[in-house]
Amino acid sequence: MGARIKNIAAADFAQTVGFALGRAGFAAQSADTAEAPEQPMLVLDGFTSKRLDVLLRELRQHGVSVPYKAIVTEHNLPWTLRALYDELVREHEAMHG
Repeated sequence: MGARIKNIAAADFAQTVGFALGRAGFAAQSADTAEAPEQPMLVLDGFTSKRLDVLLRELRQHGVSVPYKAIVTEHNLPWTLRALYDELVREHEAMHG
């Protein structure tokens, strides 16, 4: 699909979403290393709804399971990756409870 993939090391989980994406105005955090996620997380940036549908369908067809997925928004850009993961876990538990 021509999408760029960036794997994030556990040591970088204390960084903001904006910094991880290389967005202007987001500096590296000097905070302690955040705890790595227990499950994989997929953070998608710049996908139209049509491309997102295609990606999700392709993942399913190829047996790729990623329990936690997020779309980047202006609201979550300043969140740390750990905070984003924790929110996805809460939402997943509320939906599948």
